[in-house]
Amino acid sequence: MKDYPPAPIIHSPACRDVPPMMIPQAIAIVALNYPNGVPHDCVSPHDPRAKVVVVPMEWPVHEYKPTGRYTLPDAVRALCDTCRSTHGLADSLIIVTHGS
Repeated sequence: MKDYPPAPIIHSPACRDVPPMMIPQAIAIVALNYPNGVPHDCVSPHDPRAKVVVVPMEWPVHEYKPTGRYTLPDAVRALCDTCRSTHGLADSLIIVTHGS
């Protein structure tokens, strides 16, 4: 079992929301490396040969809100409804640091 970091946003390389200099990758590889990734509206999951771009996302500060909609078999718990992370140990350390 493992923790998952906050999800990146997955875009089509032609999307106007993609920052410059992002490198397209095969959608199958991205799906394996970022199983919690959030597909943008520009992505069509129906073409396994498509290329996509992984864009890191800075999610707003929020509390863990578990949901049954987003689960992964190797995750320590359900993914957060907001950021699709497990809010693991690193998240706990950040909260403790800011709270002191």
